[in-house]
Amino acid sequence: MLRWWPSSWTSPPDPPGAALQAAAVGTVAAAAAGNVWPPQPFWVWPLVVLALAAGLVALRSGRPLIWFGCGVLVGFATVAAAPRAERPGPVPVRFAVTIRDGWTTGTRGWTTRVRVGEISGARGRVRTASELMLALGGEVTASQLPTPGSRCEGAGELLFDRENDLRPPLLRVKTKLLLRSQPPPRWSVDALRERLAARLQRAAGEGATRCAGAALASALVLGRREALDREAVGTLRLAGLAHILSVSGLHVVLVSTLVWWLLTVFGLAPRARRMVLVPALLGFAMLSGGTAPVLRATAATVAYLLTRLAGRPVLPLPAMWAVVGGLVVLEPTALLQPGFQLSAGVSLALIRWVGQLGGAVEVLPRWLRSGLAVACVGQLASWPLVGVAFAGVPPLGVLANLVAAPLALPLVGASLAAVLLAAIWASGAGGLAWVVGIGNAALVHISGWGSGSTWLFAPPPPALLATGAALLVFSVVSWRRAWVPALTLSVGSIVWTLAPALPLRATGEVRMLPVSDGMALLVRARGARVLVDAGRGASEALRGLAAVRVRRVDALVITHADADHTGGAAAVLERVRVGELVLPRVIADRPELQPLRRIAERRGVAVRLAAAGDRFGWGELGCRVLWPPAAGGLADNDLSLVAVLDSGGMRLLVTGDVEAGGEAAVVGSGADLRAEVLQLPHHGSRTSSSGVLLEAVRPRVAMAPTGTRPRFTYPDPQVVARLRALPALVVAQVWGVERVWWDEGRVFVGTPVPVSVPAEGRSR
Repeated sequence: MLRWWPSSWTSPPDPPGAALQAAAVGTVAAAAAGNVWPPQPFWVWPLVVLALAAGLVALRSGRPLIWFGCGVLVGFATVAAAPRAERPGPVPVRFAVTIRDGWTTGTRGWTTRVRVGEISGARGRVRTASELMLALGGEVTASQLPTPGSRCEGAGELLFDRENDLRPPLLRVKTKLLLRSQPPPRWSVDALRERLAARLQRAAGEGATRCAGAALASALVLGRREALDREAVGTLRLAGLAHILSVSGLHVVLVSTLVWWLLTVFGLAPRARRMVLVPALLGFAMLSGGTAPVLRATAATVAYLLTRLAGRPVLPLPAMWAVVGGLVVLEPTALLQPGFQLSAGVSLALIRWVGQLGGAVEVLPRWLRSGLAVACVGQLASWPLVGVAFAGVPPLGVLANLVAAPLALPLVGASLAAVLLAAIWASGAGGLAWVVGIGNAALVHISGWGSGSTWLFAPPPPALLATGAALLVFSVVSWRRAWVPALTLSVGSIVWTLAPALPLRATGEVRMLPVSDGMALLVRARGARVLVDAGRGASEALRGLAAVRVRRVDALVITHADADHTGGAAAVLERVRVGELVLPRVIADRPELQPLRRIAERRGVAVRLAAAGDRFGWGELGCRVLWPPAAGGLADNDLSLVAVLDSGGMRLLVTGDVEAGGEAAVVGSGADLRAEVLQLPHHGSRTSSSGVLLEAVRPRVAMAPTGTRPRFTYPDPQVVARLRALPALVVAQVWGVERVWWDEGRVFVGTPVPVSVPAEGRSR
């Protein structure tokens, strides 16, 4: 008899752990959506009540779909309850914090991680994340900085993200005079980490190999990365091996493996091993600084061990989803952090697919197919996540990780032993530091294979980004057809990465790349691509190049050494194929430019030192340098490179940050300054663009590369008035204009409705 009537149909049984997995997936999905479109705080209690009601219904029915709905309500409720910016812009505050890590120096001054005790503003206490980054400005030496474990009080300001007020803010203190510190308690965890790091460094002595080993051991065990060589870290990052240096879930797994093996050697039973391993992992989590990735992995591992001790079966994938969902409930903004995205996404993918992929190649030895499965799944799962977060992916990451994987376990074991021995046996710790140093040299050597090429990853549009996130979630759940979204995401990510750029349909163009502060101009002509400066942000110019799919530039031209023009140059040199680095000869020996010259030398990029009178070019783009001379004693801005770039009979005058004094010197040199397009000096500030210069150039279009979020108001109204009196069309990046191009004797401006200006018919 045919069972066609619906009442006779039976649904397939739900897979084990389906309810737990469904609730966690709903929580993560809702929190992700809430980070983009955050619900208002008054929705917290209605959402909590609805979530409780849905939970009661789900307990009675047990249907995963209802558990998913319950998770969605919980996710939105946690985002609604999350702390957020009270108002845009800096918020003056008084604070009490505890220093967690050592200090590193960068464009914002000295920075470190702090645990928040209390932060109060004009309206009372300010709710923030439990840990923030502290940036200290002003003139201060390393010896004057508070040591880890110190309690600090002072006055500063919270800098919230302008695009998402849920992101944890930066706590900025403008000068050391506004910061008062107290010595750390002797037995605080952070003070203990500081003493262990210092003793290990003393035990290592002065040998280069031992010092490098001590720095690596401190990073692997104590989470103290400030002593690592920055260039070596950059090389490892380009090769896809930087995760080895950051204490994360990988290190928790490695420490678990080491402790389990030692306990097995001593003959302990499995139950006793689990009982010892729980406090060992908790101790490692505290010793390593308690960073979010370590806490996530420790929580998952301890939950697994306790469940096994209780005699309950454990399903790894639903358990991992439960950990991820629980952490999102505790900190919904964690989903905005690339580290959380990578650790959660890759961990779920490894649990879901390594076993199946390894079983598909049974002809290989077990150790080899396991290693290949882990490397391939990790690479494919991290490909879209790394691409979106860092605008580039290492294509040889699978090979580099496969070769480096055997080093990870002995490196972590030797590092852990060196740190623990540093407190009681200096010579033994020094010997182990030498061993770690040899492993560090091997890692750097391996990373050289994979760091030579990085494929830029264009930022996907929001709809494509949401689609990719959905595919990632569906590919790491217990679903029979999960291979469909997994394969779609993997193939789609590779195709998106390799998609070619649209051809240039004009004689030439100049784009103001979307850096937040400073200047980065991409000048293109037939057969030529030149990047002039790179903005302040470390990777913003790189993202701008990735957005237009420019994977090679003929030259990176640095007009002068200010941070808002050079901040992103290192990332471009490291990740983009650059033909040559062009520097003004008069400032080429400045300390600020030496890191760029070292990267260029390591990457095999030629360095051209330019001075007034030089002529060269790339493809159909010619360059005539007008300023500065080979030697000069003017102020820094007035030594900016001034050059005419010409293509197809049209000229672009690049001026950097030259000011009135430098402008007068350039005009007085008698050089031909005429140009159809003028890059306004110093972003269009009132100290530049003098009438003398504008009369000599008489541009048709004047463009102000201000950055998308400039620190000051550019361009100055007086400068705009002088330009309009010529007359000239004035455009500014902060006004939303990004592109100017020329073709067939006309200059076009990329407004929503493009505007064209004839280049002929004007007096000079």
